Amino acid sequence: MNLPWRRKQLPTGDALESEAARLGVSPHEIYKGGAQGHTILDEPELQRSEQRSAVLSFVQTAGIIFTLLLTLGLALWIGHRESKRESADLMLRFNELLNSGGSGRVIKALNLNGNLDHVGFGGEALDDAIDDLLSDYELLDAAYRNNLIDKDIAYDAFSYDLLITA
Repeated sequence: MNLPWRRKQLPTGDALESEAARLGVSPHEIYKGGAQGHTILDEPELQRSEQRSAVLSFVQTAGIIFTLLLTLGLALWIGHRESKRESADLMLRFNELLNSGGSGRVIKALNLNGNLDHVGFGGEALDDAIDDLLSDYELLDAAYRNNLIDKDIAYDAFSYDLLITA
């Protein structure tokens, strides 16, 4: 009789173990033959398998938690950096606003002379320029109180002016 499984010589012994290792199959099974041909569980191998599964589950869970915490930390850091950038952009816009037009002429006169005696214009034009300057500073104060401008950036922008007038 010519049976299909007898055509090829199947590996045995060390050759079988090396073939199992090549295929990624463990040569140790959780079942073994018992008395009278009954199959019984190999308890130590089953316990090792459960321990490996528990360790793998713990490592995977710890990895997921670490990745989530890392992602959250990175998102907070990026948000903080973006807030600083927006604060600096807003400060630059306020700087342009304060140093242009009538308010710019008032600031220049105050920086050069310390007073408004030699501004070069007077009357209603001077009143409008001072009003523009005060309005710009009120807008700046509102932006600062609503945390749109960072404390350190505001200090850096105005510390020289405050120290020179003090």
